[in-house]
Amino acid sequence: MSQLEQTLKRYRTLRLNALSRDLVSLISEAEASEWSYLNFAERLASHELEQRHGSRVQRN
Repeated sequence: MSQLEQTLKRYRTLRLNALSRDLVSLISEAEASEWSYLNFAERLASHELEQRHGSRVQRN
């Protein structure tokens, strides 16, 4: 199992569904923009929160 597959599995286990779904594109964006580790970590967290908020609004 590749490192990416392991990471996706861990995100699914942690119920970080948006990250497990969109991680590949987020990594590509980070590499293209040469983000720092901290910027990448912030983007991951904000992406998950944005997706959860959108899902909550849609459900309601």
